[in-house]
Amino acid sequence: MKKRTLGGLPAHSARRGFTLVEVLIASAILVLVIVGALGSYLYGLNTYSYDLGRSFVNRDYRNFMNDMSSTVTYCNQIRVYSAFNDRTAYVDINGNTSGNFVLCIYETLQSDGTNNITRLVGYYQGNDGAKSPIRSFTVSTNVDSNTDVLTLIPAAATMNSSSHPLEYPDCVGLNPGDKVFRDFGNNGTGVMVFAQLRNPGNLMKKAANSIHFTVVRRS
Repeated sequence: MKKRTLGGLPAHSARRGFTLVEVLIASAILVLVIVGALGSYLYGLNTYSYDLGRSFVNRDYRNFMNDMSSTVTYCNQIRVYSAFNDRTAYVDINGNTSGNFVLCIYETLQSDGTNNITRLVGYYQGNDGAKSPIRSFTVSTNVDSNTDVLTLIPAAATMNSSSHPLEYPDCVGLNPGDKVFRDFGNNGTGVMVFAQLRNPGNLMKKAANSIHFTVVRRS
């Protein structure tokens, strides 16, 4: 009796499937392809996120610098304090007055020839969990110029308040003592800002840029 064939081959040969070794090899190759594709995707995503973070750093830096330049240029007095919740003078190792809180004071000449404090603008480094944002506040008033300005500004307990606009989401002071602001010339004529601005960036590292600029008031 002749054996039945299929396409010229024995029937049992035509029905032969993949062996376990062949399946394992094919699976390993598929895993390598998937891992390679996923790695390329994550690398591209991280690169995009980091570049996007750097663009945010540069954009927010320009906005912050322009805002602060406008504020400092036209104020009448500048005072630098250690921190928003520590309104004492801080002198660094170089003998410079520096801190994480700067207050700009505006005065207006009255009809009787005296000056009144009419506006206060402050910038300070806050504390928001793992981040240290730069926030600002503005106070409108009309009091004698001899008034203690510390009685006019928001209480220390309002630090990080949502009513204080966010100038920058995260920063680290680079002046001695990790301070952001320094009294330029130690005479209230200007402010030097020296800090590292940071943005979330990507999974591997934060996007960051060191900034260093000085603004001098006109009056």
